[in-house]
Amino acid sequence: QWLFDLNDLDRAIALKRAISAQGLRCDGIVSTRYVTRYKDMDMWTATCSDERKWALFVSASDSVQVRLCADNEKIGLPACAVQPATEGGTGLNENTVNLVNSG
Repeated sequence: QWLFDLNDLDRAIALKRAISAQGLRCDGIVSTRYVTRYKDMDMWTATCSDERKWALFVSASDSVQVRLCADNEKIGLPACAVQPATEGGTGLNENTVNLVNSG
């Protein structure tokens, strides 16, 4: 729930750290969006500057599972389609992208 309270920059930083903590690559976040509630987790997407789109499943205990969006439906997880009126962040402006990329 706490991700909803963050501004775009802080949300991008948190999601980028979660991706990196899994040993996955994301040079910079271009946009973040809330997708849906799945089981007991909030599902977010993060699109990276290399055009990879990640699905992040955040549990109430703040543990995170990260998957490539392209693989979700193949393994029975929700698609990374943002539902209308559920946007948690509409993206990052150019100054924010530069800060996240350099961090």
